[in-house]
Amino acid sequence: MNAKISEKVKFYKEFNELAVKGEIAVFGSTYSAEFPFYELIQGRADYAVYNRSIEDLSIAEAVDVAEDCLKELHPQKLFLCFGDEEANKNISADKVYADYIALVKKCKAMFNGSKIYLLPVMRAGAENINSAVRKVAEAEGVRFVTVAPERTYRDIFNRLNTFFRNNAPGFSEAFGVYK
Repeated sequence: MNAKISEKVKFYKEFNELAVKGEIAVFGSTYSAEFPFYELIQGRADYAVYNRSIEDLSIAEAVDVAEDCLKELHPQKLFLCFGDEEANKNISADKVYADYIALVKKCKAMFNGSKIYLLPVMRAGAENINSAVRKVAEAEGVRFVTVAPERTYRDIFNRLNTFFRNNAPGFSEAFGVYK
């Protein structure tokens, strides 16, 4: 693990002591680290959303740092968004599957009763990785959130926003996600 990742993990561990517990956490790699959650969430969610994503973090590394990045938050909903680094490095779908299974099992053990959602790699060309992630969701009984690759931040946020609330989305929201 590189120094940049270690510093970010240390920051999150310290910062989590100040966070409101039982909210929403996003934990992922480069794409979700760059995603403008805070700008888009303003006034739209019933919960605080804590983005604990780290650029260049692999799934295997995430297993090692998940506790430091997340445990203190005790999220009721956890969104995992990994696979960017694996897709960039042509890591096999079997390796992605094995590492993601380990990550989900660790998160389930830390957060008994939390809802866990797996997000796909948000770019074209990652079909094998996304297939492996979908299989992890099925095997572990967590939800895979379908999001079409190469959508705008707005489109993706609108899709995720339906999960950031207590109430079910209205008809127009549920079917009007992609325009």
